[in-house]
This record gives sequence, C-alpha cells and structure tokens, in this order.
Amino acid sequence: MIDGVTVPTRPMPPAPRRRSASRVDLPASPVPNYPPPRPRLLPGSPLRRNVIAAGLALAAAALVVIGAAMTWYRIELGGVTAPGGEATGFEGNDGLTVAVAAGVGALVAVALLFGRRDLWCKVLLLVAGGVTVVISAAGIVDASAKADKVSDEFGVPAGRIAAEVGPGLWLVLAGGATDLAAGSVVRRLGAGT
Repeated sequence: MIDGVTVPTRPMPPAPRRRSASRVDLPASPVPNYPPPRPRLLPGSPLRRNVIAAGLALAAAALVVIGAAMTWYRIELGGVTAPGGEATGFEGNDGLTVAVAAGVGALVAVALLFGRRDLWCKVLLLVAGGVTVVISAAGIVDASAKADKVSDEFGVPAGRIAAEVGPGLWLVLAGGATDLAAGSVVRRLGAGT
C-alpha cells in the first residue's frame, strides 16, 4: 500500500542456483546469488595431497630419466675398465622401458595438477613405480653377478675382476620408489580425506 493505494505485487522468483565448475562437491553458499566458496589446498585435503603426489611423480620422472642416462654397471679387470665393460641404461632395452614408465608418471602428474582425481591416476603411478623398481632391482642383482659370468666365460681369476653397480641404477631405483610413494598419496574422487 502506497499513500492509501493498493499496488499489486508479484512474488520474487527464486534465485538461480549456480553450479560449481570444479568436480568437488561444495555446500551451497549461505548468501543467495553469490558463488560457492572455492576449494582450498588445506593441509590433509585431497586436492593438496594430489598436488604433493604430482610433485613426487615429477621428481621421480626426473630421477629415472637422469639415472637411465648414467652408468648402470662397470666391470674392471685388474683395475682397468675393459672395452664394453661399462653400460648405461639406454644401451639396453631396460633404460628405454624405465624412461617410458617415467613419462607415464609425468603425464599423470600433469593430470593431477589439472585436478583429475580418478582411480586411473593412482593405478598408473603405482604400475609405473612398480615396473621401475622391479627393473632396477633386477639390474642391480645382474650387475653384481657379472664378475662371476666374466670369470666363468673368459677364465679370468675371480679376484682380478671387479663388477660394481653404477649410480644410474640407484637413481632409477630411487625414482621408482618415489613413484610408488606418489601413487600411495593420490586421493581419488569420493575416497575421503
């Protein structure tokens, strides 16, 4: 009623509901017509854990690729490295295999940084880490046994042969373990905190 005149009124339509662009379910904003709060990287939150996992996966990829390019084993006869007695990971098929696994881990890390929270991220990191750890552990055992193989094959006394594991295999092993750690840190959608 305005100055004694009744003015017809219409009820106000309900405020439109805004949908969040992220995949995280957020509570509706307590104030109408305002967007819901953005997810934060709070300690212990799934998003923060995935950012940590992505960092671990990228560090693992760097370790593995650098390790694959370094010396994996060295065989010395009487203190002198024999021709062909030193090899890197890329001189065999195993170096390429672990480099591909590292590439897969790096791609998953990028997906995690873009907010993917699917089960395949966790599974791929665990598989890449597992493959890398198994290959590097087998390489370490094989490099340690090369002295006996050379001694048996060429008749050289075992005391004159020294076979040692190169730093590349240890870096690859560390990278694989880091990928496994990254896979265990990943939280997927709906898994809780």
